[in-house]
Amino acid sequence: LAQKAKAAIPELKILRLPMPAPMLNQGTLLVRSYTNSLLLNGTALLPQYENLPQGAVYPDAGLLNAFEEATAQVYQSAGYQGVRLF
Repeated sequence: LAQKAKAAIPELKILRLPMPAPMLNQGTLLVRSYTNSLLLNGTALLPQYENLPQGAVYPDAGLLNAFEEATAQVYQSAGYQGVRLF
């Protein structure tokens, strides 16, 4: 898709966003994605993931935090101010 978009619009700048790996939690597949951000007037509203229900935490919480930081940096490199939403 990216190649077709660049062929149609050569000046298009495509930025890849990091995405944490899917994980299993009590037999349920959790797929986390950052593609649901909202861009408004130079600001990127970035969703953040809170703890799992019943106060549990993601077993890869350190990696998840690194992904969230890397995602914010991608938006900032594109000229957006990143605002994290919890």
